Amino acid sequence: MANIAKARSDLLQIFRAAVKRVEGRTLVREYLEARETEGVFSLVAVGKAAGSMARGAVAALGERLHGGLVVSKPGHLQTGALAAAGLQG
Repeated sequence: MANIAKARSDLLQIFRAAVKRVEGRTLVREYLEARETEGVFSLVAVGKAAGSMARGAVAALGERLHGGLVVSKPGHLQTGALAAAGLQG
């Protein structure tokens, strides 16, 4: 039984690390920060992960983000955080 418990624990740890690595906010922020971006930007994000990805863009672009539109399923958006960044959700 100890081997099964250890295997389960290891698998859960691997699963959690994989889910964390593909989280939309982190991926978009890292992608945008790794590139030289100049100028101002408008954002369009669509899908279940749109809110998370939009927050990543806000984190990376800051004041250079001059609005946008975020479309997702009901209940998937944190509209207060998006509105503070000038985005419509």
